[in-house]
This record gives sequence, structure tokens and C-alpha cells, in this order.
Amino acid sequence: MFTAVFLGTTLVVTAPALKSPGIVGEWAVERQETGGGVLPFGEADRLRFVFTADGKWTMYRVGSPETPNRKYVVDVKARLHTIDLGPDPDSKITSSYEGVFKIEGDTLTLCHSVGRHPRPKGFTVSDDESVSLFVMKRVK
Repeated sequence: MFTAVFLGTTLVVTAPALKSPGIVGEWAVERQETGGGVLPFGEADRLRFVFTADGKWTMYRVGSPETPNRKYVVDVKARLHTIDLGPDPDSKITSSYEGVFKIEGDTLTLCHSVGRHPRPKGFTVSDDESVSLFVMKRVK
């Protein structure tokens, strides 16, 4: 929708803001840090995360789903965008993760708690293995 405002003989037109695709899409992990160490990923064993518009997420390793049918919830109104990565409701595995994320261009940085640790307050990893940090690129 366009809005036109006439001010004397000047025409001012404002275009609608382009909506970012946000977290929805496929993301290839380029780097993972945990416990102060960096885990390298080659092309053959690269992790991929897929976030769907209906609130589901799946992690793939070497093309095979490792976490199918899981749910996620994001809050982009918080100062640090938050994400809750939930379990598969049909699975006996009940692990879930609380995290924060940011998207800069085609780069997603996601930092989430490990185990029962609280949500991270930023994008740093300590030696105590309480968080994992992922840096991913959007797959086009």
C-alpha cells in the first residue's frame, strides 16, 4: 500500500517497508563454539538448520534430519531477539534450549543454553560449556 501526501506542489510517496525473511529458511553452520573451543565443520559433515514459517525447526547432519518436527518460538521485540528451541511433541526426547539470536544480512548468529542453564545474555562462550554458539549462512 502506498501513501501519498500533497504538500503544496510537492508529492511525497512512502513505499511499504520490505519485510526481512527473518529466521525462516535454511541455514548452513559455518562455526560452532562450545566450552571455549571451536568445532570445525567440513562440507561433508556440515550441519544445517531449517526454520519454517509454521514454527517448526529441524537440524540436519550430512543431509539426514536429526531433530525432526521440533517447535520454536521467537521474540524479535526483545532488545536481544530470543528463541526457544523446543522438543518434538511426539518424541520421548524432551530437551529444549533457550537462546538469543541476531541476523546480519545472510548471517545468523545463534547462542543457546546447554542442559538446564539459563538463557545466554549475549553471544559469548565461556569455558563451562553452559552455552553453544552457532554462526550460520543463509542457504540460497
